[in-house]
Amino acid sequence: MSNLKPMYQGMPYSPETHLGENITADATTIIIADSTVLPDAPNWAVLTDNITAETIEYTRKSGNQLSGIKRGVQEGGKGANWAAGTIVARYMVELGQRNMASNITDAYEKVVAAQNLIDLNAEEIKNAFDSIAETNDSVKAHIEDSDNPHKTTKAQVGLSYVDNTSDKDKPVSWRTQEVIDDVYGNIVNIRAYICAQAIVTAISPESMDWAIRTADQYRVLGRVLDDAGNIGSKDLRELDTLAEITANATAVSAVIASKIAMTAMAVNESAVGAIFANGVTASSVISSDTAMAAIAASKNAMEMMLANETITASVIANETAMTAIASSKIAMTAVLESVTARASIITSRIAMRAITTSRIAMVAVAANQNMMAAILMSDYAFDAVIMSDTAMVAIAADENAMRAILANEIAMTAVIESETAMTAIAADENAMTEMVADRDAFNAIRMNAAARAAVTSSLAALNAISSSPRRLTINTSAMTATFQNIATNVAFIVSFRSTTWNGTTIYRMNRTFFEAGTGEVEWNQSMGMLMTADVNRFTC
Repeated sequence: MSNLKPMYQGMPYSPETHLGENITADATTIIIADSTVLPDAPNWAVLTDNITAETIEYTRKSGNQLSGIKRGVQEGGKGANWAAGTIVARYMVELGQRNMASNITDAYEKVVAAQNLIDLNAEEIKNAFDSIAETNDSVKAHIEDSDNPHKTTKAQVGLSYVDNTSDKDKPVSWRTQEVIDDVYGNIVNIRAYICAQAIVTAISPESMDWAIRTADQYRVLGRVLDDAGNIGSKDLRELDTLAEITANATAVSAVIASKIAMTAMAVNESAVGAIFANGVTASSVISSDTAMAAIAASKNAMEMMLANETITASVIANETAMTAIASSKIAMTAVLESVTARASIITSRIAMRAITTSRIAMVAVAANQNMMAAILMSDYAFDAVIMSDTAMVAIAADENAMRAILANEIAMTAVIESETAMTAIAADENAMTEMVADRDAFNAIRMNAAARAAVTSSLAALNAISSSPRRLTINTSAMTATFQNIATNVAFIVSFRSTTWNGTTIYRMNRTFFEAGTGEVEWNQSMGMLMTADVNRFTC
């Protein structure tokens, strides 16, 4: 294999950089803006102004300097002058494709030659066996002749030099065995090399999945994962199959640290099954943010993980795993569809903290009636929700979640008594509309100073109240206030800060202001509001 033509590693998605200075046609050292977008040396790069182009081969890369450069490797060895700012990238190089085709052809010819050698030796061996068999038949006839009319001895016929074992039991000569082993080894190595180079040259979820599925057949999986993920693990490269990799702690550590490798593993059912079938490997994956991000992005991987109750319990108790899940809509959907997972989450401090601090997770929770019902039944889980700004904003934005809370007297009371929860609800006009429409909730807000403060500080809440049968309208130019509460004949809260609402300045109304009025309303100091038995208009 020493005569192989170069087939350098590509760069996924071919990111671009540019020349840092002008170069002449014979320059063998160049400066670029960002060498990290190019593979390590030796390799190819393309210089282009999107009109013409030149392919170079660099043998050294140090910082942002490329050196030991061969110019115009696809242009007959002729370089060109290029200005600073010229695009530099590891695009697909036709020379690489040509070299790959040549190497594959060369490898195939070596396989054919090796096969011919096997066939040649096989014919010689067969002839030798046939000759031995003929001799055995003759000797057998003499041995079976108990009369031995010629009184022939072993020495006379050389029987002591004949291997009298059956053909199937005769050993292959050491020289023939050496030839067979050498040929077989070459075939395996050539096949492995071609497979690995083909996959690494065109990395994609499909090609990686193919490598995993055919690992037992081609036995190059460790090498492919290491090259594709740019991992650089000697231990991983020496492992051929999925079973070998998932059973090796060092290899597992290398794989789960690579986003490319783990993404490939997470979309393959066999790989996911192997990961979660090994307790040590599963534990390593669950504790890795890179690995769990890949698992959380795969619907099949999540479903397979959640099907194992032991693994599910470990995941819910692991902060890294739950953070990854709470950040993924796919993962949250899978978790919320699992009865076991829902039941475990509402009792887990780690899980509830991860979920209630993630907008993605809480939007999914608020939209899931089963999960909302479970949270409402758990004092711990519900307390975690109403103390979280993120959680309450998501719930306030979901009509069904709000209605579920209002239908539960204990939950409704807890929400109204929570400054965090009421601030979130008051900021959402639709949520406030649901609150105002519920008589018990409306009255509970009136009776709670913190809830009243949250409501009167929010224009969204005031808009919701102004559209409700229980409303307060104010006209500052006429200095007239209308108090109307159809359900209870009691005026709503009138303690406002000075603010602007729909272009009209609303002033804080206090006890002194209303005592200067007609006296038809009564200020209730303990409740902090005006009380009236009349629903008509009052002039103040």
